[in-house]
Amino acid sequence: MTDIHTHTLYGLDDGSESFEMSLKMLSMASKGGTKNIILTPHCNIPGGYLNYMNSTIAGRFEKLKDAAKEFVPDINLYLGMEVYASNDIPELIRRGMAITLNRSRYLLVEFNFEESPLYVFKVLQNIQKAGIVPVLAHPERYAFVQQEPYIVHDLIRAGIIIQINRGSILGKFGSQPKAAADYLLKHSMVHIVASDGHRSYSRAPILYDAYAEVEKHYGKEYADMLFKKNPQNILLDKDPAFLKVKLRHGKEF
Repeated sequence: MTDIHTHTLYGLDDGSESFEMSLKMLSMASKGGTKNIILTPHCNIPGGYLNYMNSTIAGRFEKLKDAAKEFVPDINLYLGMEVYASNDIPELIRRGMAITLNRSRYLLVEFNFEESPLYVFKVLQNIQKAGIVPVLAHPERYAFVQQEPYIVHDLIRAGIIIQINRGSILGKFGSQPKAAADYLLKHSMVHIVASDGHRSYSRAPILYDAYAEVEKHYGKEYADMLFKKNPQNILLDKDPAFLKVKLRHGKEF
């Protein structure tokens, strides 16, 4: 499996607290069947984790990558960021302050959980105009999606990649994110499932349990697309598999 959204790079945000914890998290992921991990520290959060690309981020990534070759040799590490939404994201990318997933055309983007859908569409369209493909992080956790989850169909039609969290599928964020995640999965409105792993003792960077849940309810082909094929395609800068979106009245688009 390939995990495109993790906070495994130590000491940068609310994720891994130390180099040692990062190695433990990688070991947990490897034992759970994950082979490729993109490290995506929070970036561009006002008053919080700015984490614009610098020598500290690059140095910690290289140190962890080198250590992983010895201690967790089955894991391949790549670098990206989870970029908090703002209108100047294209400029941040152009200046090298924010980076895409493994330097691909794909950018992992997050919003305030209470953000309006109009602002979400506006920011994502602005990113697209710069030739970047937005990967929307955990929309099932946003209030407007929980209230009207079929809106995600419009995002998909607009060319947005949809990534939901392992924890939402397993009910670890509460009933509303789980209900939204179930709706999106049932109606084929998910491209990728990622761990959004934060620490070794909570929100672990593992995927196997969520894979089993999706396989049980929706079949192996769908599970493989969400956990293996599509995230691997994102990693390699390829197109994700096409989704036939099934809306409330059963019509496919």
